[in-house]
Amino acid sequence: MPKLTDAERPMIKPDRLELLIAAVAGAVIGVVAGYLDDSRGLGLVMWAVGFAVIVSGLVYFLRGFR
Repeated sequence: MPKLTDAERPMIKPDRLELLIAAVAGAVIGVVAGYLDDSRGLGLVMWAVGFAVIVSGLVYFLRGFR
C-alpha cells in the first residue's frame, strides 16, 4: 500500500483541534471586522461565520503543505 501524504491521511485529534482554534480565531477577527464596518445583529454574525470559514479553510488547505 502506498504511503499517504499529509493531505490524504485521515484527520486526527490534533488536526481537529487546530481547525477549531482557527475557526474561533477567524470568528473573533470577523466580529472585530464587522464591528469596525458598523454592522449589527445578523450582519455581525455573518462577518463572524464568513471569517471562520475562510480562516479554517485556509488552515485545512495549507495542512497539505506541511
